[in-house]
Amino acid sequence: MKVGLTAVLVLVLGVGCSSAADTPAAVDAGGGDAAADATGGDAGRDAGRADAGTPDAGPSRAGLTCAMDGECGAALTCDVDIPGGFCTAECTDGTQPSERSQCGGAGSTCLSYGDGADAVSFCTRTCTPTARPGTAGACRPGQACTGWWFSHETYEPDAVGCDLFCTADSQCGTERCNLRTGECGEAADMAARADGEPCDPTVETGTPARNRQCRGICFQIGDMPSQGQCGSHIDLTVTPRCPDAPERIAPEAPTDDAGERLDNLGECLFKTCATNADCTAPLTCLPAMNGAPPTCGYR
Repeated sequence: MKVGLTAVLVLVLGVGCSSAADTPAAVDAGGGDAAADATGGDAGRDAGRADAGTPDAGPSRAGLTCAMDGECGAALTCDVDIPGGFCTAECTDGTQPSERSQCGGAGSTCLSYGDGADAVSFCTRTCTPTARPGTAGACRPGQACTGWWFSHETYEPDAVGCDLFCTADSQCGTERCNLRTGECGEAADMAARADGEPCDPTVETGTPARNRQCRGICFQIGDMPSQGQCGSHIDLTVTPRCPDAPERIAPEAPTDDAGERLDNLGECLFKTCATNADCTAPLTCLPAMNGAPPTCGYR
């Protein structure tokens, strides 16, 4: 699957219960601070990187609520632009000991969206994608345990952390939750095109100007700027099925060799088909690849 990174950058810069100008952020894992600190920060470590070096100084306050910088420890500041405030800082992706050193200690990680010089990286709280809601290692309601897998060239998640991703209006204060993007602001336009339908990512309308063709996001497919398909992001711990045509659209998310989920954000995009009649032109029914069923797409 190749999805244009430019199309999905809109999501991370505005995701969660904050304005588009807010930096992506996180809150406590599990049901509270004590449960999050009890994880010891070992969940979601970077694949292939040895967890060795200077022992952690103690639990980090990354992701905790706050009212002022002094509540976050020396390494972090309080971002009061997020309702309730949260402790965070800019950081550089590296080994887990290095990230915990930058982010104030155990239970923290440097979560990155994107790769290389274009990456957006910030301190947040670690989490475990397989943790049940309300248990140690799980993110609070209104956040998702993610490594932003679809923003990386390998389609593999960074060491996962809790980031803002709403699933109900009650998590957005006076705003509405867009259930197709996890953003607080405006509700999804259900009169727009459903997931799996064709769209043109280059078309922007309204004020502010943005692509409004889809209920969710118009993802660029391949290298042609005008070729796109509508899709949604969902938190699989809350919404395990895709919102449109779930019998034909299955959420995609990375898993390990044993089938365990590595990231809780799912992408609902490609619709299965038997013939071209099952697809909306200019999409056609593409042959099965690598054992997957035929799906609607561009030739």
